[in-house]
Amino acid sequence: MNSTRRSGTLVLSLVLLLLLAACAGKQPRIEPVAPVAPEAQVEQAEAAAPVGYFDPHNHLSGVLPWPAYANLPAYIKQLQGKGAGVSTADKLRFYTWLAEEWYPDNAAQYENWPFSSSLRFGLGARATLALYPPEEDMDPAVLDGALERIYTATPFTEFDSAYAFHKPANVWLDENYYDNDRAALNDDLCTAQVLELARTDIIDSEQSISFVGGWRFDDAGYSPKLHAVLCAARRPQELSETLAELEQPVPRVRSILMTHTHELGQNEAGNGFLTYEHTGQCHWEALPQGIRLSPEQMYYALLGGNKRGQSIIPPEERLAFYDALAGIDTAAPEMTCFSDTGMAYYQRLVDAVYQAAKVRREAGWEGKLLVHTHVGEGFSVYYAQQPPLQPWSFESVFAEVPALAGNVIANSEVAHDNISMLLAAIAEIRATHPDLDRYVVIRLGHVTHADLQQAKEMARLRVEADVNLDSNLSTGAWGFADMPQRKNIAKRVAAAAADPATNFELNSLTDFLMPDAADADTVAGVLGTYPLKYLLMANVRVMLGTDGAGIEHSSMPREYALADSLIRYWKKHDQAFARAAGDVDVKIFRRNADWHLANMVSNEAPEY
Repeated sequence: MNSTRRSGTLVLSLVLLLLLAACAGKQPRIEPVAPVAPEAQVEQAEAAAPVGYFDPHNHLSGVLPWPAYANLPAYIKQLQGKGAGVSTADKLRFYTWLAEEWYPDNAAQYENWPFSSSLRFGLGARATLALYPPEEDMDPAVLDGALERIYTATPFTEFDSAYAFHKPANVWLDENYYDNDRAALNDDLCTAQVLELARTDIIDSEQSISFVGGWRFDDAGYSPKLHAVLCAARRPQELSETLAELEQPVPRVRSILMTHTHELGQNEAGNGFLTYEHTGQCHWEALPQGIRLSPEQMYYALLGGNKRGQSIIPPEERLAFYDALAGIDTAAPEMTCFSDTGMAYYQRLVDAVYQAAKVRREAGWEGKLLVHTHVGEGFSVYYAQQPPLQPWSFESVFAEVPALAGNVIANSEVAHDNISMLLAAIAEIRATHPDLDRYVVIRLGHVTHADLQQAKEMARLRVEADVNLDSNLSTGAWGFADMPQRKNIAKRVAAAAADPATNFELNSLTDFLMPDAADADTVAGVLGTYPLKYLLMANVRVMLGTDGAGIEHSSMPREYALADSLIRYWKKHDQAFARAAGDVDVKIFRRNADWHLANMVSNEAPEY
């Protein structure tokens, strides 16, 4: 991106940021300044920028690190500076319950099956419970390693399995700390999530919340999902005094409601979808009807209604609800092969968001709605080619990384093709909605397997992107075959896996491979061909995200450090990059974040 465009971008950012002052309860991110030259405006904007990060790609249920699920009240006290946190005894009690009560009750139905979309408790996580039985004098390092393997994305455990294990964790917390009061548990989860965001210097966040099943009100009129949306918006201010005492920022959290990726591969009848999950090649399987969400239902949800359009928000709280709910997301493990019918469904989704934004404007709300779509990430199913026979042993399950042993099902070509299909659908949407940019912001999440031509098409279509470097390594979306130094890396990883004394070091693959995120040569050996390069070369408005720090071994400071290393490396070693984006530096991600945040609260359609 040339310096002229960068300067012009900041001028536009400043103008848009000042529009925030017109919104009730909001303040501009940058104070008004006297007229000065464009380059001076750039410097002033950077100097006035608040300390902290915007995380554009985060999942609310992925914010908390795994110890929080052993003893949430103790974890909250630690975040508040009032306690020592979760003890080893707490962890062992929780792990013992998982291994001796929860797992035996469920083992028969899971048998020796690998992860599947209908069985989200991955084999690697279940094997951990079997191979590391809890003992009274269990080594704390082994205990921590085992729980981390179950509750995070590792080379042995799928990230969606880590999310699935939140269900038994919530049962544990309910029974042991909340007297089976799920509303009280959800309230504390909200508090902990906000405190964790503040602790990790996230000052703005767009948090995805699964909306499968709709709002799901119980007989008492309580909806955990509606509570999550409203609490995430309100709790930061309610905790402002606590955060001030801790000298931490008050984060601003807005929610986006998730539909399911499988629907982007559906057939005309709506009862099947294309997937490579069990074979590695695209084929039709039954589409679970429980995951379906109609565009009409999403339209009503964005306006504060149930699936029949009946209001669930009091009229006096409607504008506050609109501020809390920023749009929609589409996500799931990307084992789906997108279809023409799925793309037609996507177009109807975007139209529903577009129409909802117009209705919101008529009600006096200002701003745009976001359509965020996970695409191009892909997914690897571990232990899928030949699940290890039971009884499991360390040698049969963990001594080899499944991806290095070829014991996975994956297809990165599908991820690449899905990007092309989605961009074609967006082009059609723009043709039918010439004023789309006044009401809707479209952003693609991950685009891990994008090429330069696709990046150029994103820029032409004025589509944002977010990349999640640590996450893509943790989940295997960016696999060993993608790494420039894959042969040397594979040897290191294989040696660590084979030794029980070092095996748990692989839980956080990104830290194992790149202990110093500022070491450009080492980072390039892992991520040197990562398509962030193409996004920057094509002038795509790209941002950095964590994808859920508690699951993905990620953090915003590390994302920026990794991206900075890559940019420095590419400038030095890649002539094509140097020609196309030679004046880009790591500050571009903050500028794009500020531009996005300002654009989301504006009624205008600024130049991309």
